[in-house]
Amino acid sequence: MPDKRILLMTQGAQVLLNWLEDVMNQGIAQLKTTNATYWENLASLMVDHKLGSIARRLRRFGPIIQEQELWFDTILSEIGQLYLIAKGLSQIDMHHPIVRAEILAQAGKSITKKEILATSPTHQPILTMGHSFGQEEQLSFRKTWYWLEDDQHFAMELDFIVGRQNSFPNTLPIGLAQKASIFDYPSTLPFRILVQNAQRYTQEITPKMFPNFSDMLQQFGIALGKNPWLVDFPCIIQSITPTLHQNNIQLTDQNGDTLEVNYHYGVANFLSLYAGKQPVHLFGTWDGREFLPISLVLNGLVKQIRLPKPARKQNDWDIF
Repeated sequence: MPDKRILLMTQGAQVLLNWLEDVMNQGIAQLKTTNATYWENLASLMVDHKLGSIARRLRRFGPIIQEQELWFDTILSEIGQLYLIAKGLSQIDMHHPIVRAEILAQAGKSITKKEILATSPTHQPILTMGHSFGQEEQLSFRKTWYWLEDDQHFAMELDFIVGRQNSFPNTLPIGLAQKASIFDYPSTLPFRILVQNAQRYTQEITPKMFPNFSDMLQQFGIALGKNPWLVDFPCIIQSITPTLHQNNIQLTDQNGDTLEVNYHYGVANFLSLYAGKQPVHLFGTWDGREFLPISLVLNGLVKQIRLPKPARKQNDWDIF
């Protein structure tokens, strides 16, 4: 007997495909005339079909269209991703189990911690690289990033604050090397993990670094081919020099190529510490458009860059 929830999700996928077809036939530009009620009704229809993640994406369409100057390109990209999810759901039984799990997760079917702990972990040294934060509707989240020494890649542990919770659970100290049990969430690109049973590890751990942005972009393209819904591509770029350009931070690599960061707040603390001094190794995530700095690697030590957290105004970058 087919899973009732998955059956409902596949029915919702067809509703979404029909809507996407209508949008493309009528032209994306006509979405400029929609209002908040339009998007809420469409999102509610997705919720009725257990497509919570898709509902959250659709609710963001209204603010993007109304507030972003280059909204057309952003919406076109989102429509492409929604189409891939909906098309994948409509053919869900044809996919490899890992691909199937990825599509269901993107659509809104979460995997419980209990289910993950029932799988077989790896046991390996890890290095805590830092935190990044975000918010979706009433849900605040924190991503704790790690370097996995045996797997030779970065991964993150995801925590949420829901309802009246006012703080995230404690995590391993930033820059601390530990040996832990690592449980992977099923994905075509295993970036999400659950860390358990961490113990002190005394040997040095040296994460892999990209020498320049060009290498980072090449590897990002490979990762995107494995998972087209990739949001954060974690990496360390060697020898980065930060500079201030038209009130935004630009990061310059060893080849002289530049990227802008995606937090355009006051930067006095950051620049006074590092601009014009020796280049630093910078850990962060690339989303295909902008780079989010998370921590610095200085003389073998990892130092978090304090970034704005949800529901809290932050005027400056701080290093601690």
